[in-house]
Amino acid sequence: MLDAGSITTFTPAIAFSLLEAVDPRPLLSRLDYVLWAVLVLGALIFVHELGHFLVAKRAGVKVLKFSLGFGPKIIGFRRGETEYLLSAIPLGGYVKMHGEDPKEEVADPEGSFSTKPVGWRSLIILAGPGSNFLLAIVIFWVVFMFGVPTLATKVGGGHGGLPGSRGGGAERRSNYGDRRTTYREVGGVGGPDP
Repeated sequence: MLDAGSITTFTPAIAFSLLEAVDPRPLLSRLDYVLWAVLVLGALIFVHELGHFLVAKRAGVKVLKFSLGFGPKIIGFRRGETEYLLSAIPLGGYVKMHGEDPKEEVADPEGSFSTKPVGWRSLIILAGPGSNFLLAIVIFWVVFMFGVPTLATKVGGGHGGLPGSRGGGAERRSNYGDRRTTYREVGGVGGPDP
């Protein structure tokens, strides 16, 4: 049975052994992947929703909300007629426009989505995917213009004594003991079988 004195002297050893057994570094190294995934997905969502937002504004539609994310509001502010939100679940976003719901009673038909001509409504709807398509073109253009860093394959000088450091053609002795020095002789395409 342990008494109170032995537990207090034994506790630091238990704490250090737990720290060695539960290493947080692998979890933290995975956390940066999650952070990058949220940031990249957030950028794609932002560009998509910005496409809807800009074309709706250009068409004269009142935009009530511009939200990145779903669910409860984390932060937000109002500028003009639009409320800009950052919401808790970062798996999407939305642009809420006046008169978007056909069942909704429209007080101001001038700024309503449902009273706009079919052409404008189609452009507003297609602006989200279209802006993502334009973003892909811009990203590819930047990659092709400036490149991305890669590891290059470099064949350096030989290391003395190793087979690859000796110069000359390929030479191999077959199981039969004769010397073959060309690709065809070694057994390449169209060459004799050993």
